[in-house]
Order: sequence, then structure tokens, then C-alpha cells
Amino acid sequence: APLINRGIAYYQRNGAGDAAAAAADFSAALALDADNPMSYYHRALALLRTDGDWETDMQTAATLAPDDPSIANGLCWGYSVSGQPDLALPACEAAVAVDPTGASLDGRAIAYAQLGRYAEAAADLEDYLGWVMRTYPDLYSKYRGPEIETWIARLRNGETPFDTTTLAALRRGE
Repeated sequence: APLINRGIAYYQRNGAGDAAAAAADFSAALALDADNPMSYYHRALALLRTDGDWETDMQTAATLAPDDPSIANGLCWGYSVSGQPDLALPACEAAVAVDPTGASLDGRAIAYAQLGRYAEAAADLEDYLGWVMRTYPDLYSKYRGPEIETWIARLRNGETPFDTTTLAALRRGE
């Protein structure tokens, strides 16, 4: 648990070298318990930020905990921000199915936008912002509220806000 907690702290701080430090802590945790799906999940997120092989770890986490909403959302998010909407969409549909709160809608919106399904992307982002306002109203800016409002406007105008630069920034947690 201490390694996982420190890894999460590095990941959340997201400074120079923090993603690599987080991945190292999650790797050390896995050396102690190779069947812990959350260690795979968290290491996958850290590897996603460093352009590492996140997919293998996220798939392992999904195999170990197939009904975990965070892991399902991790697959959705990873494929979406990696510019793989065809792989993302089934993962996103599965994530939304196991977690109806709205937390997975941003990832699905990114996949929809990359597939040219702008109206569905805008609707998902609006619902995602509604979830943020209901659940974490004080964290609206941290959850990209103002930026997402801009994305919605662009989608409503028939254009995608998710170019390669934006996707790379989202992968890095920026």
C-alpha cells in the first residue's frame, strides 16, 4: 500500500520525472503482489503519460478485475487519447455500462469526435460536465470545465478539438 500511495502521489503531482517515478513504485508493488489489478491500472496510467506500453498493463488489470469501473474507464481513456478511436469506442461503451455516473463520458466523447460523431461527442461532454458539477463542483477547473466548454462549442460547429497536440497533452495529464 505505501508504494501504491506514493506512486499515486507522484502521478497526481505530475512534475518532471513524476510519471517515471510513479511507474517505478507501481512496478515495485507488483513485485510484491503480482495479482493486484490496481497496481497494473495505475502503472498503465503512468506509462500512458510517458508513451510506454500502457495497454498491456491495463488489459492485465481488466482481466484481474473485469467489473472495475476505473479500469474499464482506463481502457477507454487510454485508447481515446492515443488516437485509436476504433479500439476506444468498445472500451468506452463497456466503461459507461459499468459506471453510469458520467465519469467515463469524457473518454467516449474523445473517441466519438475522432470518429466524426460530433453531436454525440458534444452531448457526452455536456453530460460529463453535469456529472462534475454534481459530484465535484469545487473542482470544475481541475476537471477541465472551461476547456471542455470550448471543446463543446467547437464540436457544435462541426469541428474536432482533438488534434494530435491536444491528444498528446491529455496523455501527459496537462
